[in-house]
Amino acid sequence: MHIREAKGADLAGILAIYNHAVLHTTAVWSEAPATLEDRHIWLAAKQQRRFPVLVAVAGEEVLGFASYGDFRPWPGYAHSVEHSVYVAPACHRRGVGKDLVQALIEEAFLRHNAYFDADCDLCSLAIFSKPFIPAALACLRGLAPKGFEGFRPAR
Repeated sequence: MHIREAKGADLAGILAIYNHAVLHTTAVWSEAPATLEDRHIWLAAKQQRRFPVLVAVAGEEVLGFASYGDFRPWPGYAHSVEHSVYVAPACHRRGVGKDLVQALIEEAFLRHNAYFDADCDLCSLAIFSKPFIPAALACLRGLAPKGFEGFRPAR
């Protein structure tokens, strides 16, 4: 398995994984499957904003994909992002999601000097693997929005 930036040729695989989530999970709050044109527009919008779209591939097969974008439009969230990670059902529980999240953490810091939002992403990072917890807490300690200068995570 290799993780790299997504390209147009990956969109059919991304679409299949995404539409499975639309139809069979509550991960996407939509009832209508996306189209290939929708995914082209989505990829172009992410690329225009310099937000990564990463794919986990084996050869040319897309095993999963991940991206992030603005968490909220308010100034207090200027350095927070919200991520999405989707893995093909046949590839669940093989480390694909964990590896995609790790790559997103690195990209968020390198591209935008941003950190994942504590409200949702710390929980998902903890679910994937205990080694993520120290890195996630280090990111949280780097944030000091108003009123949280003395923030100490629960133990």
